[in-house]
Amino acid sequence: MANPINRRRLMRRAWHLFRTQLDGPGCILRNNPREAFRAALRMAWQEAKAAAAVAAMPAPERAARIAGLKEAIANLEFVDSPRAAERLAAEFGATLRALEAGGGRPAYLAKRQGAGFALKRDGAVFARLTTTTGGAIRLDAPAPLAARVRFIPGEPLAAALAKIRAADEAIRAGATA
Repeated sequence: MANPINRRRLMRRAWHLFRTQLDGPGCILRNNPREAFRAALRMAWQEAKAAAAVAAMPAPERAARIAGLKEAIANLEFVDSPRAAERLAAEFGATLRALEAGGGRPAYLAKRQGAGFALKRDGAVFARLTTTTGGAIRLDAPAPLAARVRFIPGEPLAAALAKIRAADEAIRAGATA
């Protein structure tokens, strides 16, 4: 059986974890970069194994686990310790994101190109987003998507990208239903 883990992607993730989490102030491994990178590589392997396990999980079981996690997140307001609730929310949220990502949701990416962004879904460009100096955002996309998305002047780019993704997923869900 072929290994489903892409080692190039795994190494890129390990370097990202090393730079963002294990190389900054407050990290006890900062003075020992080899140990820090080993820890980052272990974390990346754990994430990759978990993603492979989620991809192999049957769809009904995955849906049941997603529903259970959403219910557990909703019940976190009844946890006595705010610190414990925060830790559990982060843990449940990460697990929920992994389960939803393994469920066949398309991978979205916004890649900077000149004054704007090329929006990709599963590696293929489906729209372009450009920003002007005044903060206005213009979307060059197919008509159904462009008609669904309305931007607010001065809106943060992350919010605009989230609107585009939500509208695109809604259109695609309507087309498959």
